[in-house]
Amino acid sequence: MGVGKKYRGKIENCFVQYARDRLVGRDDVRHHRIFITNSGCAPEAVRAVRDIVEACGPFDEILETTAGCTISNHCGPNTLGVLFIRK
Repeated sequence: MGVGKKYRGKIENCFVQYARDRLVGRDDVRHHRIFITNSGCAPEAVRAVRDIVEACGPFDEILETTAGCTISNHCGPNTLGVLFIRK
């Protein structure tokens, strides 16, 4: 695992830009299920990311989950990821 890009600014804006970077313009995303996983982020931030996810494709299922102890321990609070399967 490595750092792909560093985001700067307010955390909510960083989450939104990250979600856009992960999803916009891609044709290799399977639309049956997508996860928004976080380690204790503000509900407003998760909602903003969910809005981006909903706008980027007709996903059959959008699941919001809490990161487990390993991710939370290594990445810390305010960690958010958008997870999906590629075609």
